[in-house]
Amino acid sequence: MKDSLTIKFSQCVYEANPLYSMDALEAAERGILDYVASCFAASEEEGVKNLLNLVEVEGGIARSPVIGQHKKVSTKQAALLNGFIGHALDYDDVHSDVRGHPSTVILPVLFSLHAVNPTITGARLIASYIVGVEVMARLGEGIGKTHYEKGWHNTGTLGVIAAAVAGSYLLQYEVKDIAKVIGFAATQASGLRMQFGTETKPLHAGLAAQSAIQAVQFVQHQINGSENGLDGPYGFFEVYGNGVDFASPFILSNWGDRWRITNPGLWFKRYPFCSAATHASDATYRLKEKYQINPREIEAIRVIYPPGGDAALIHKEPSNGEQGRFSVEYIIASILLDYDLTIDHFQPKTIGSDIRELMGKIHREYDATISPSMISYPKGRFTIIQILKNKQVSWSERVDAPKGSFANPLTRSEVEEKLEQCVKDRRLAYKIKKSISAIKEEGVSPLLTLL
Repeated sequence: MKDSLTIKFSQCVYEANPLYSMDALEAAERGILDYVASCFAASEEEGVKNLLNLVEVEGGIARSPVIGQHKKVSTKQAALLNGFIGHALDYDDVHSDVRGHPSTVILPVLFSLHAVNPTITGARLIASYIVGVEVMARLGEGIGKTHYEKGWHNTGTLGVIAAAVAGSYLLQYEVKDIAKVIGFAATQASGLRMQFGTETKPLHAGLAAQSAIQAVQFVQHQINGSENGLDGPYGFFEVYGNGVDFASPFILSNWGDRWRITNPGLWFKRYPFCSAATHASDATYRLKEKYQINPREIEAIRVIYPPGGDAALIHKEPSNGEQGRFSVEYIIASILLDYDLTIDHFQPKTIGSDIRELMGKIHREYDATISPSMISYPKGRFTIIQILKNKQVSWSERVDAPKGSFANPLTRSEVEEKLEQCVKDRRLAYKIKKSISAIKEEGVSPLLTLL
């Protein structure tokens, strides 16, 4: 009897060894820096405090640190909290193959498991993180674009499997145990995009991380489950995607030829809003730099996408700043009216009449005839902003590779600057940077103590 897809995939994971790739190691360090920065940026958010209060009421054995909160909680609680905190502001990394957020699901699981298994080396944790991103990216390709378009939130649905696999790799599970972990994770996969613009969106990341811990622990404690979670008419790819035959080449082929954490790589953000709006924000800032634009003279603004290029931006008429994270109208209007795109600007506060008035002049259009630029690899996305005055296009700007993306990435120093801004305590930020740089040689415990 030939092995199932799940077993073959688990074999690929088991045999993976990314530690020979210096590029992957460097990318992993930047990913940890950015994730920690995103967590500290959100440390004072009301939603974080509310979730922490809920966890403290529940109680439990305090084992794993909650980032930026000077507290420890149970293993699963820490995964829940750190997943939520990392994604609370939508300031964390994304990956184009995933169409979602890898680090805020994977790293909370690895940190929680390491806290109760402190003899695990820093090198093993780094390798597990790289493997987790690899798995999530391959799942993203294998599930097909209709998964997201139907309304699933990939961070939750794919993240739980990727994080659980990363956790089982960290603990050096055998092939059949990795396959069982996948089954337990896949049966918990959930998260709907209709929650974008609410605190439930980052909760998807936390719930995925918590469920991933659960999947690892089910196998650890010999609870029985299927080894074929990705296979057959009732398996993950058939139920959630385009079937096993479509998925197989994406998740099995060419392991080790490149690591997805480097190519196309993680996308790090400069602003706390959905990455699908960054093309438009960069284009709007360029227009402001080039021209003297008086918002009162604007008659209309066209925002031109390839079909489906704005799928994540579900709010055309947001009612508050939190929904504005997923509204290109809110972001363009805010830039043109000289608002700073700070964390405070995307809070659940009522939107001012000036922004609302300008948003009413912004309209989305779609053009399948425009060829994507080669620099917009791998997804061929672009955004064109056209500002109309006197019934004609007066100013226009196109962006194919916004800052932070594969073709225009943030440098290591720029990610470190983000950490310094988010942590605020310069000495602590310095210690965190130093600890992350030394994680492969000195282990993870020093970093977890700082966090």
